[in-house]
Amino acid sequence: MSYSDVNLSIIIAAYNEETIIEKNILNVIEELSKRPSVKWEILCVNDGSKDRTGELLDKLSQDEPRVRIVHHRRNFGQGRALRTAFNLCLGDVIITLDADMSYGPEYIYQ
Repeated sequence: MSYSDVNLSIIIAAYNEETIIEKNILNVIEELSKRPSVKWEILCVNDGSKDRTGELLDKLSQDEPRVRIVHHRRNFGQGRALRTAFNLCLGDVIITLDADMSYGPEYIYQ
């Protein structure tokens, strides 16, 4: 994927979210897929999770190449995770979402 290929980057920072991460990322993908003309990526930062969050994210990225994963070796906090992702995003527009979807993916296109 190159910079010119991506219109929209979604950033999700995650820490110990194994019980919800897979379902929530799939919900985001479902919402993004409603507009096939938008070229998107999801950039997830696994911020040093001690559970299976990183493993589940890696599996999702194998199934969907537009999902990219970065792993922090330890928990640096949400601010650092977001800075990491901002430095790696390819999209013209960047949206951040919480891993727990405290505000849902239905707001992406609003």
